[in-house]
Amino acid sequence: MHPRGLRIRGARIEGPIDWTGQKFLTSVSFTDCEFVGPLLGNRLSVAGDFSLNRSQLDAIELADSRIDGNLGLEDVVVKLTSWTREGQAGSAVVLDLNSIVVDGTLTLKGAQIPGEVSLLYAKISGQLLCQNATIGSGQGDAFSADGARIKQDACFDAGFHAKGTLRLFGTRIGGQLICNGAQLSGANGLALCANDVVVGEDVFLQNSPDGKSFVADGEVSFGCADLHGSLLCKGATFRNSGGTTFDGGGMKVANRLVFAGLAVRPDGSVKLTKAYVGLLEDDESSWPSDSGSMEISGFVYDQFGPAASDVGVEKRLDWIRLQKTYSPQPYLQLAKVYKQSGRDDELRHVLVARQTDLRTRGRLNPTQKGWNAFFDAMLAELRKCG
Repeated sequence: MHPRGLRIRGARIEGPIDWTGQKFLTSVSFTDCEFVGPLLGNRLSVAGDFSLNRSQLDAIELADSRIDGNLGLEDVVVKLTSWTREGQAGSAVVLDLNSIVVDGTLTLKGAQIPGEVSLLYAKISGQLLCQNATIGSGQGDAFSADGARIKQDACFDAGFHAKGTLRLFGTRIGGQLICNGAQLSGANGLALCANDVVVGEDVFLQNSPDGKSFVADGEVSFGCADLHGSLLCKGATFRNSGGTTFDGGGMKVANRLVFAGLAVRPDGSVKLTKAYVGLLEDDESSWPSDSGSMEISGFVYDQFGPAASDVGVEKRLDWIRLQKTYSPQPYLQLAKVYKQSGRDDELRHVLVARQTDLRTRGRLNPTQKGWNAFFDAMLAELRKCG
């Protein structure tokens, strides 16, 4: 083979290509090629770059492979919506990259893949680039990267469209997770599953600079996620009528949670139970409107951002009362933030409201309600005295 590698452009290749277990000692490139059949390359080893840019194939299997350079699948077109290997059961996975090791960047920019892309437990030393790709059949998962390790950024932005669920369960991302301008159509009520994800920098669920909107049709879930930067959702659209639109239960956000300026009010519930954020930036127009649609018991935040600080104390209490059942912790948490910022009038107002709501919304017997009313009156008098 030529020292510069195997380079083929514009070829038509008929029949399946079976490179299972093969080793290439240099780079391999197929550009603008048409494969009439699948490329079978499980356990393939390439001592350099491997590229199928702008090529068409029925399906691609590269599970357990090792690419010592970059893996290029830019503008690749996969023709099948499901794939059945001879002697095996059919699968919705038409691009199988499970447990692949890529020592450079994996590029799927502009790819058109009408079935599932699977990167379970993949290891990527560079970036994962999926800008403007359309992936999935609308049935089940569109893109699965559970347990994958991506050392740099993971980019699903600039027109990325998942026709099905985008799964990042337990994924480790060293850089940013960027979904600005993405369209997540979802399947079975789930648009993005990022439970237990670890992200070293910021997470972006915003509109793109060119005006494309971030839209999630189905639940967006960051349950127990560990986000070392900020989670930014300004201008986003979350839709899942009758279900959960956003679930951040148990997540940790080291810096800011920006859940303000949403394109539309969430039409399902928002869950932040036992979550922690360094700074909360929200506004009234981004809260769900239905009673019982906010779950914030155990939610801890160190301070408010400018927009959240502008929300009056009565409106903030209305936010707490969106919970389905009474819980004292959200009142105490709000009081703590008011105290730290020197807002003593709001602090006293919240403490009185906590007692009043305990009597009207809590599960108290008649004796307990009587004592609660007594202490409520005492607090009210103290409030008048300043």
